[in-house]
Amino acid sequence: MKKLTTYTFEDADLRSYLQEEFLVIHIKQNAFEIVTDLSESSHLFDLLELADGDEKVKGVFIHNSPGIFGEEEYEIFLRKVFGLKPDDPFSKIAAYDKQGVRKRQINVLNHFITSALATSKLIVLGLQGCVVTPFFGAGLAADLRFASPDMGYCLAHVKYGLPPTGALPYFLPRFLGLNHAKDLLFRGGKIPAQQALELRLINQIIPGENFVQECLGILQGMKHADAKFIRITKQLTNTYARELENYLDFESRILFF
Repeated sequence: MKKLTTYTFEDADLRSYLQEEFLVIHIKQNAFEIVTDLSESSHLFDLLELADGDEKVKGVFIHNSPGIFGEEEYEIFLRKVFGLKPDDPFSKIAAYDKQGVRKRQINVLNHFITSALATSKLIVLGLQGCVVTPFFGAGLAADLRFASPDMGYCLAHVKYGLPPTGALPYFLPRFLGLNHAKDLLFRGGKIPAQQALELRLINQIIPGENFVQECLGILQGMKHADAKFIRITKQLTNTYARELENYLDFESRILFF
C-alpha cells in the first residue's frame, strides 16, 4: 500500500488539495466503504499526517457530498455487513459484535477521533445532508463544524437495534448534559441544522450554493490563528484526550469481546 506524499490526490471516493493554508479533503462517495477499506482509510490518514508535519498548513477542512453520511447509505452498509436481503427485517441481526467489517468501521472512526485530537492542526468539518450516528459522534472530535441548511443529525442506530458508536455516548453528554444525551441515545430521532446550532453541536450554518468556498473563506479570515496559537489552544482545550482513550478502549472491549 503506497503512502501518499503529496496533498493533491483524487480517486473515485476522495479528493484532496491545498488551498492557501488549509488542506481540503472532499469525501465524494462511499463513506462507509472508506471507513472499512484499509487502503481508502489509509489515504485519509496519510493526508492528516502530511498536514500535521507541515508548518505552513494551518488546518484541515473535511467536507462531504450530501447524502453519503445518510440513512440510505447506512442501511445499505448494514444489510451488506449482516447479510440481510432487501426485505429482511433488521430484527434478524445477530452477534453484531462478531462482524469483522463493522469492527473495522468502528476502529477507523476511532482512529480519526484520536488523530483529530492529537494533531496540532485545526480540524474543521463541513457537513451536508443527513449525518447518521457513527459520523455524528466522530465529527464531534473536530475543532469546528459548519453545516449547510439541509444538514441534520440522524440517530439511526436505534432503528437498527445497534449501540451508538463513533464515541457519541462519550461526546454527547459533554455537549448536552447526561439527561438530554441519554434521551437521544435511547429514543433516537433527528436534529435538524437549526436545532443543532441552538444546542451548540455545530458552530455555524452556511447558506448559499458555494458552501465549500464560504466555509474556506471563514477559515482563511482567521489571520490571528498562527500555528503556535492553534497548537497551544488545542492542547489546553483537549486535556480530556486520555479520558477519551480510556472510553474507546472500554467501547472496544464491550462491543467485540
